[in-house]
Amino acid sequence: MKLYIANPKPQNHDFMFRVGGMKVMKTIMIEAGSQVLLPLDMRTEDISAVVEANRDYGFVDLDELKRVRGHVSLIYSVDKPVPLTQLHHTFERNKTALKVVGDDIQKAAANSVAQKFETEARDRRLDNPLKSLQVELIPEKVGDVDEPFEGTDIRVVADEKQARQELADAGQGRRRGGRGR
Repeated sequence: MKLYIANPKPQNHDFMFRVGGMKVMKTIMIEAGSQVLLPLDMRTEDISAVVEANRDYGFVDLDELKRVRGHVSLIYSVDKPVPLTQLHHTFERNKTALKVVGDDIQKAAANSVAQKFETEARDRRLDNPLKSLQVELIPEKVGDVDEPFEGTDIRVVADEKQARQELADAGQGRRRGGRGR
């Protein structure tokens, strides 16, 4: 039997596996948006062992792909390649899913910073309590990534009326979302 593994992420993936009586792990690099055929003729129990060892890391069967919500790390298929249309669709879906998770993490981080400042101001009994806080995430190039980091500006405000006035004065219109953003 043959095992195909597809990488629907925008970065390369070093896939590690061990089957049968192998003493050391084998590593195969799967390029972003592509797939590989593991270079072994495998038995059913070998495939099961590889699948079980990687299931917790987002290893998804091609036949289950439509039922999966959110991010998919790798797609596997037994005896047939992953169709390029499904690989491309999952690649695009992953970008959206990761953007949503990233935005949520950024909002949570901004709220955490605001709470820390509020606590500090309260503990020190400052005369001028925190009315608003703006957190700017400054991009930095990591490694040899060609795509520029998309800058983000997150605003956390303690005084809703003041925030609306500041946004109106700045010509930014109405504030959207919850406490963060």
